[in-house]
Amino acid sequence: MAERIGKAHFDQYSRLSGEQAGRAHTIYGMALYRVDRWEEARGLLQSALEINGDNAIDLAFLAMCQYQLGDSTAAHATHRQLSDLLTGHQYAFNPDDQEAVDEVQELLGAPTLITSSSH
Repeated sequence: MAERIGKAHFDQYSRLSGEQAGRAHTIYGMALYRVDRWEEARGLLQSALEINGDNAIDLAFLAMCQYQLGDSTAAHATHRQLSDLLTGHQYAFNPDDQEAVDEVQELLGAPTLITSSSH
């Protein structure tokens, strides 16, 4: 079902540009990750990052894809990028980001980066 919902969003918004196109890449990439289509998800999430710029959701799901595909070096590098983003003063932390941040930390066995109660 997640794949079908993501695909519907992607089909609807893929013809758009800017923020809406970036959001479509994020949603569909997340949906593909959830149905274990990590290679496809990785490509969409990389595109989403190019469109959206650094953000917690895209970085967290990209790191998880990289890890699931067996590239733990890239996964940990992406996690460090996420850590730098979240500890920087310029990122406006969205409480909705917390679930993805918690999930990537658990998957990678990484130290806790941030909690929603910190902001």
